[in-house]
Formats: sequence, C-alpha cells, structure tokens
Amino acid sequence: MQACRSRSSRSFLPSLLLDHFHLLLYLLLLKERCSRDKSVWVWENVGEEDEYECVAVLHGHTQDVKMVGWHPSKEILLSASYDDSLRVWEADEDDWSSSQVLEYHASTVWAFAFSSTGERFASVSEDLTVRVWRDKKMSSSSSVLYEEEAVIRGAHSRPVYHVDWLPGSDVIVTSAGDDCLRIFSREEAEEEEEEVKSDWKLI
Repeated sequence: MQACRSRSSRSFLPSLLLDHFHLLLYLLLLKERCSRDKSVWVWENVGEEDEYECVAVLHGHTQDVKMVGWHPSKEILLSASYDDSLRVWEADEDDWSSSQVLEYHASTVWAFAFSSTGERFASVSEDLTVRVWRDKKMSSSSSVLYEEEAVIRGAHSRPVYHVDWLPGSDVIVTSAGDDCLRIFSREEAEEEEEEVKSDWKLI
C-alpha cells in the first residue's frame, strides 16, 4: 500500500490527472478508483460533502484495472484486471492489503457483481465464461474467503463484458460482444465432498 496526499475539492481534478495517470473509472461514496496505471485508489469523505482525501493506493495487479467495487456490507474491495485476475482487498484499521488473488479466468476480467448479501459474486471475462464465487466464511466474519462455486460456459460466443445481480435473488444477467443478453438462475446441487455446489441454468 502506498500513502497519498490529501487534497481539497478545488484542486481535485488537476491533482487527480497528475497523480493518477490515465483514466478515472469509478468513484463511490467512500471513494475508490482504478486505472491503467494498475492501481486502486481509496478516497474518504473528510467532512464536507464534496471534500475527499486519498487514504490508500493499492498495488498488486500487473495490468490495467478494469473495475473495482465495494462488498455490500463489509469494508472489503474487489478489483478486476487485464491481468486475468480478481483481487480481494481488506482493511485492517488504516492499512489495506490484498487478502486473496483469484486467478481462474484465462483472459481479461471485465466486470463482476455482488449478490445483495455479498455471500456470492459473479465475474465475466474475455475468455467467454461466467464464474460464480461463494464466501466460505459467510456472515460469521468481517473478512471473506471466496471459492469458485460454478463456471458457466457456452452461453456467449464473444467476450462477456458485463454482469449484474438481481437484488434479493439468485438471478444474474450478462451481456457480451455477441450482442446477446443472458439470464441465469441458481439451483442447489447435491453436496460433494462436504462442499455445496450449485448449478446455474439459462432462463
């Protein structure tokens, strides 16, 4: 993690362009952003509505960061990258670190979407797959430990660029370069070697 200087809203844009080369992709309430410089920046509101300071710069990805987002209920970030991986970032007081590197996709990971609880998330990739991940720790911990639960293949014939999770349900929607939308729903499968797997069916 790299520390960074605080800055007022009046100097935000010029400093942003100087300090963080290339694209500003995402800003959320406790602000985070990602870029072609391979880093993720975390911003925090410091009192005024439009005043933020950078509290962390996270390094770990080896290529462009394509997306970053917050866990729905925990102080955890997830990032997706051109380096074919997803990274889970966790905060320990003021110190952020990468707690998991998920290297299952065979090409660029373009996007992901959390379920309403954060128990699961889905990721999509240039490799034409949709992968669903499940938190083994569930809600019993402030941290997470994601494992791959399902891989959906053959639904798209071109790279999959976006995924969204229908709130309060086990339904996901994907869109791809084949000009198609696909809708999937989850069905519980039998337990295998003490692990519960799930099947995702095309609706």
